[in-house]
Amino acid sequence: MLKSTIIVDEYSDPAATLNRVRNLCSSPSLKNGDALRDQIVEIINEYSERGSKLIAANSRFSISRTLNGEDYEIVISARFGLRPSIILRIKRLLGL
Repeated sequence: MLKSTIIVDEYSDPAATLNRVRNLCSSPSLKNGDALRDQIVEIINEYSERGSKLIAANSRFSISRTLNGEDYEIVISARFGLRPSIILRIKRLLGL
């Protein structure tokens, strides 16, 4: 079973995030990897757009969504306008 967390915020590199999603969904253990990839990309784009608008309005935004299937559990977490925790900053430095 594939389990992963994808974090999107104003500090995220969109190209790196999309590459990670492509790699994640190309796993041979997934039955519908292409459909899952499209769904994840749609959610990421929606959260990024909404978060960018709220940051421009000097507001905050935090939401999380879990996608479950027979062979996967993907958590997509978006945080805009919030300072990242020290653990999250360390993970980013390490590329995790």
